[in-house]
Amino acid sequence: MAGQSTEIAPRRPSPTSRVFEAPAAMRGDILLVEDNVINQQVALGILQVRGYSVTIANNGREALDT
Repeated sequence: MAGQSTEIAPRRPSPTSRVFEAPAAMRGDILLVEDNVINQQVALGILQVRGYSVTIANNGREALDT
C-alpha cells in the first residue's frame, strides 16, 4: 500500500519456546498418560526429539501406580 510501512515487527518468543532452549541436562522427566497408542507414539516422538525422558502410562490408574 502506498504510504504504509512494510517493516515487520520482530516476533517475541512465546513462553513455551524458552523450555525448548534449555540444555538437555536441565529438562525434566515427563509422565505421558494417554490411552491411544497412536497418540502415545506421536507425543513420544515429539518429546524425545526435544530431548525429554518420557515414561508412558496407558491410563490414570497406571499413572498413579508409577
